[in-house]
Amino acid sequence: MKFDKKWLVGFLESTSEFNIIIKDNNPKEILLEFRVFSSDIKLLYGLKKFFGCGRVYSNNIFIITNFEHLFNIVLPFLIENSFVSDKKFEFFKFRKCIDIMSNNSRLSDSNFLELEKLSFDIKKNRKNK
Repeated sequence: MKFDKKWLVGFLESTSEFNIIIKDNNPKEILLEFRVFSSDIKLLYGLKKFFGCGRVYSNNIFIITNFEHLFNIVLPFLIENSFVSDKKFEFFKFRKCIDIMSNNSRLSDSNFLELEKLSFDIKKNRKNK
């Protein structure tokens, strides 16, 4: 399945979400997640092929959680083909999280606080729609 990049960005604007999951383990664990929802399972497998990574789940969700894939594949694609809707707010916050995590081999308490705030901001923005 081939995708026109403009169509794909429009599709992702309406069907995707960025998640920052902070597990309060000892030590704390951060999971970054890019999700796409669609009832068209073939489309989700097309996304998996397009990005060359991620997993398709039986509940019609395509998810990428591998940090290297997010950093090296998803991030560059979405920087080059930017969102035009409010989704750009979520992406900006998500990108900031990736920057924090890629620039700090060991996260400080202040890094965790900033990641928690970014996670809260993304969820708050999503609820206000």
